[in-house]
Amino acid sequence: MKAVLALVAMLICSSFATAQTQVSDKRLISDADFRIVLNQVEVILSILETQLKGIDLEKVPQISYSRGKSIEAQRDLGMMEIDIIRKEASKLRGKRSVSGELALEESLDTFFYSIAQWESANDFSSLVHFDDSAKAGLDAGILVTRIGNDVQARVEMLEKGNCP
Repeated sequence: MKAVLALVAMLICSSFATAQTQVSDKRLISDADFRIVLNQVEVILSILETQLKGIDLEKVPQISYSRGKSIEAQRDLGMMEIDIIRKEASKLRGKRSVSGELALEESLDTFFYSIAQWESANDFSSLVHFDDSAKAGLDAGILVTRIGNDVQARVEMLEKGNCP
């Protein structure tokens, strides 16, 4: 009987500690806010997808054949990354998990790093007008940071044994 009472007391204390940690850790994103973050990610992806689809190598005839092929490959890779990110976001809409958030954060980080590199290439930037993406990139950076902070807090909670 004492063992059962001790177990119940331990579970209650654990639940209380979890609730306290969630309230006190400002890095955590509530489920409702996380759905908003996922919607914002989709808006940014839509903007960038439209811009990548708009790449027309015929508009810049001075680009060499090999460079054109490289740009096409980067565009196709970007479109594949967008598809992967959308699938990861869709899974998280259904069931939120630390591993899913880690995968989403990594995919977003990789994708937006690639775009930053593409924008710095003169011939690529002459094909794609990333005028809206400057703001989208800033928003994306903020979103990746929010997701990263949230997932870091959740991993810390898991390591302590009190993640919901």
